[in-house]
Amino acid sequence: IFGVSFIINHEEALLFTSILAIGSKGISLKKIFSVMIISRVLGFIYNFFGTMLGFVENRSILFYRDGQIIVRNDFGFGHPNLLHSSILIIVLLYFFLRYYKISIMDYCVILSINYFFFQFSASRTGYYSVIIAVLIHIISRSDLYSNILRKIVPYVQFTLSFIILLLSYLYNNSLI
Repeated sequence: IFGVSFIINHEEALLFTSILAIGSKGISLKKIFSVMIISRVLGFIYNFFGTMLGFVENRSILFYRDGQIIVRNDFGFGHPNLLHSSILIIVLLYFFLRYYKISIMDYCVILSINYFFFQFSASRTGYYSVIIAVLIHIISRSDLYSNILRKIVPYVQFTLSFIILLLSYLYNNSLI
């Protein structure tokens, strides 16, 4: 099925995902994620120091936000948002691998790194995504998690739909 999808759509993502799923049969997720986090961190370090030393191109994007022009750097990731999405993926892999072993100091280091790179990328989506991931991780480790989850989940879709409609109305004076 994935091979036919590749031939028709010329999209490699499904083909590579199916090859990965078939090839990783019998291998624990922890081992796969360990290799992923090592390769992601090494790639991140290479891009960061490669741009500092001039081996990798650091594209700067001028962006108009909040009445002023800001400079957004990509550190070799192609776009500033991809820089922060890479940080988010590393953080999520770290949370998976060390779920119960994470300390307050780990949270402080993660949030400091997040803020440091936000100063260069100005990627609000990535910045807030990492903060939300940290908050969700903290909440999921608490004793009140199951009680909170049972009370909140039934209302999330309705609440978020209402917030989206309200914000779109306030922003555009339209519900579209």
